[in-house]
Parts: sequence; structure tokens; C-alpha cells
Amino acid sequence: GVLLAAEDAKSDGINTDISVFDSDEYENIKLLALSGKLDNSDLILGPVLSKDIERILPFANERGIPLASPLDSRAEFLTIENPWIYQLTTPIEMQQSNLLSSLTGNEHITIIHEAGNADKELFETSVNYLNTNSLHYNTFSYSVVKDKSYYNQIVSLLNHDELNHIIIPSASEAFVYDILRNLNLMSTMAGYKIKIYGTSRWRNFELVDLSYFHSMNLTISMSYFVDYSNPKVKEFLFRYRALYQNEPSAYAFQGYDLTYFFLTYWSVYGKNYDKITEVTGKMLQSDISFIKRGEGFINSATRKVEYLPGFLVQSSSFNR
Repeated sequence: GVLLAAEDAKSDGINTDISVFDSDEYENIKLLALSGKLDNSDLILGPVLSKDIERILPFANERGIPLASPLDSRAEFLTIENPWIYQLTTPIEMQQSNLLSSLTGNEHITIIHEAGNADKELFETSVNYLNTNSLHYNTFSYSVVKDKSYYNQIVSLLNHDELNHIIIPSASEAFVYDILRNLNLMSTMAGYKIKIYGTSRWRNFELVDLSYFHSMNLTISMSYFVDYSNPKVKEFLFRYRALYQNEPSAYAFQGYDLTYFFLTYWSVYGKNYDKITEVTGKMLQSDISFIKRGEGFINSATRKVEYLPGFLVQSSSFNR
């Protein structure tokens, strides 16, 4: 992915010199920094793991070399005290804020969450966003194991005459399976119009009936999503397959996106990073929009993925 990005940048008149290092060859990643091999770098892409990023960041800070953290969401905390880290993975609270950003206050909103401490952070993030933006909402919680008759309680919170926007801040497949089954009954049997807001984890669920996603217009916020109908994605796939005789993984897309974003930024602004928060990128797999977070920078952009009738899935950018 990185190599293909460098090739595209070359066609745009940007020359790139890439050095590749296998971190497994070093007992401690600090030894790579001490070896002098990174001294003249304009960008360090990786390492992958947050523990290795933390060990190499003092070197990046001392030399003023941007370090792009490509994959590990656990590296998010490193932005607090390190001015040269660029964290690509979007934090959960930003994902959820983006998801709810289309709500204006004129909607009938209900949050349904699992009783107890399950996904507490996700629930609190949702509530904080709604409160901060003065959006009125109802809440209801229950336990799949303990509560058996809650259908009428949920119905009492819905409006039969308008679209019900239902936020389900849960990554539990058992809970999502149960609540969607009941919401589907309310929609098909009782005529309630329902639109649901879920999490990116739902795409990996195996038990939940996929038709529920489409019939109730599921909307989720994702750090990474590949739209295979995009002509640029099709071109990337064709070239990748031709060169490597294989299918590109999410890592290949990630390598391309990060590399091409920084190379094109340099072609316009040089090595001056004062404009980095003003530049956005709609890449192959990710949208990129860095904001200041502590001393460092974090990607605040996610993709809006909507499940539509007819088993269609479409993606777009959040307008914030």
C-alpha cells in the first residue's frame, strides 16, 4: 500500500525515498532510533503497537519528526504529551459524536441500552453529546438475562406518527440481537417507523438478522470503510492484484491512505505543519481530518455507513 502511494505521488511530481525496517529484528525498538537510521526521516510510519510507539516517540519529539500511528487505538493517550504524534484511529467518543451529528433536535430520540455497566462509556458519550447539544431524548435500559417483558415499556416511549430515532450504544451481540428482534416487531406488526443508530462492531455480528439493518435504516460511524464502487478503489484493487497476485488487506489500504495523505500535504505546504488541521483527505479507506488533542494530533473523521432497503449499503462523509 505504501509503495503504491509513493508511485502515485511520483506521477504527481513528488519524489520519495522509503526505508523499511522490521521491528522484530530489534530487541527494543529504541535501538532502531539509536542506530541513526531514522535521523534524516521526514515521516515515521508506525510502529504498529502502542508500546513500541511510546518507546520511539522521545526520538521523534527531539528531532521534530512526525510519527503516524496507523492502527493501534490504544496509542491515543500518547497525544496528551507528545507534539509529533498523529493518531489515525478515531477515538470512540468522536465516532459516536459523528454518528449523532445529523440529529437536529426536531427528532423523536430514544436511547436503549443494556442494564449494568456494559458499554457504559459508549452510553455516557451518547448522553453527553445529546445533553451538550440540547437534544431531548428518552432512555430505557434492561437486561437480556433478567428482564423478559419490556415490549410495552419501549412502545410507550415511541411516537406512532413520526420517525423514531433509536440509539443503541452496545457492542454486545446478544443484546443487539434481542432489541432488534423486538424493534422489528414494533415496525412490521405495529407500524412504528424506526431508524436505528449502532456501532461499527455490529458489522461483525453473526447471529443478528441482516435484514433488520436494512429495514430500519441502520447508520453507523466507522474509522475504516472501503466503498468498492468507488472508481479510485477499483483502480487500486486492479493495480494491487496485478503487482502482488493477491487481495489487499485493510493494512494495505491503510498504508496507502496515510502515505499519500502526508506526501500530498508536503507537496502543497512543505514540512510546515501549521496547516495540518485545516487539510482534510477523503482517502480509499479512511477520511482524515486531524485536530489538536493535548500536545499531539488525532484524526476526528469517520465514515457514515447506512444500510438501505434492497440490501444496499452506502457510505459518505459526516458533515460537521
